[in-house]
Amino acid sequence: MNMLESEYNIAMNSKMKAEVDDMCNYSEGIREEAREEVRKEVQAELDAKNEEIEKKNDEIEKKNEEIEEKNAVIDAKNAELEESRAYVKKMEELLAKNNISISDD
Repeated sequence: MNMLESEYNIAMNSKMKAEVDDMCNYSEGIREEAREEVRKEVQAELDAKNEEIEKKNDEIEKKNEEIEEKNAVIDAKNAELEESRAYVKKMEELLAKNNISISDD
């Protein structure tokens, strides 16, 4: 308010000073409302992004569970294969010990 008096030579009385104060407070309120509106918009965007991220994380978790299940099946099949190989080797040893030959003819 001193600026109005010193730079523009506008004499300020107490009523004018109160009105200028009110206008400054009013503009500050408008700025605060605008900040709050922007904050809400940004928060809504962040919430939407977080929801997308959570959805993607759920999808990834489900895929990881599927992979773990498939790996368990593969491990079981590999164990069966090893048992079969051991059985075949044992049979080959028995056949060789008894001089028995198996021909593919």
